[in-house]
Amino acid sequence: MPEIEALCNGLKEKSETLTYSDVQRELENAGFVLDEYGGGHYGNPYAVFVHPCGIVVDIEYTYTKVRGSKDSWLAGQITAFGWANDPNYHRHCA
Repeated sequence: MPEIEALCNGLKEKSETLTYSDVQRELENAGFVLDEYGGGHYGNPYAVFVHPCGIVVDIEYTYTKVRGSKDSWLAGQITAFGWANDPNYHRHCA
């Protein structure tokens, strides 16, 4: 678990310079699973990732319009990043 905590601390330190895709890739490579997401254009988009060891990561991000497309948007910059060791977290996807 110390390596997972170190990963989370490193991502938190760099979060202002990372995109959602950057964070998603790092978390999934470390064994995290996307548990919940929501928000969108009418609220702050967010995602919750959970690791089997009990660490829960919450992120908020912006959307970026896809160039040349009228209605396509991609997850963009991270605007908030937080994590906690919460083995009692009630998983939505379980």
